[in-house]
Amino acid sequence: MAGLAGACIGSFLATVARRWEQGAGAALRGRSACDQCGSTLGPIELLPVVGRMLLRGRCRHCGTRIPLTETTVEAASAGVAILAVLMAPTAWFWLVILGWLLVLLATIDHLHGILPDPLNTALLMTGLLAVLFDATAPAPIDALLGGAVGAGAFALVAFGYEALRGRAGLGGGDVKLLGALGVWVGLAGLPWIVLLAAASALVAAVATSGGRFEGSRAIRFGPWLAGAGFVVALVLR
Repeated sequence: MAGLAGACIGSFLATVARRWEQGAGAALRGRSACDQCGSTLGPIELLPVVGRMLLRGRCRHCGTRIPLTETTVEAASAGVAILAVLMAPTAWFWLVILGWLLVLLATIDHLHGILPDPLNTALLMTGLLAVLFDATAPAPIDALLGGAVGAGAFALVAFGYEALRGRAGLGGGDVKLLGALGVWVGLAGLPWIVLLAAASALVAAVATSGGRFEGSRAIRFGPWLAGAGFVVALVLR
């Protein structure tokens, strides 16, 4: 049941992410349709994950390939719900909220190269609520220190990199994202998030560049921070 609910939520999150730059509420306007031909999607096409398999990854009206991002987001959202329920039965509600927000942030960064302030703020505020109502969350002082140190450390790294290299290395969204995650995991979890995110991003960059990686290549770090943040929060619960 958790996986099914997660997949359905993931379908909505994918639509929100895809239409983010169209403004607030864009995901709620009109029925779901093929981005290429505009045909309204039917029940089979709207089935999370399974619909893509039944249609062999293509729109049944025009034959255009369905973006893999849609199915990835659905599967990730389902995985978040399943892992939270199985591994943290007393804190699953808060971890599901964390995971779905992180899936949305990661997808928007992947598609548009931004980590929107409203979503980072939502992540921060729900983290503070978790501190108040979740017995497995970090203590309030630890959460506040985690948020301040996370944002502060990345801000210093971003400032130093730009001063030395003459170009931006980390975006403001990355700084705010780590700060919000610091509230969720406390001081002890911050180094693990950075280490896991950096290692994952490096391995992926090398794997997708034929075994070679150029230092000048830009990497969208948000998805890696989001994934690492959820894993660390889950383990610490």
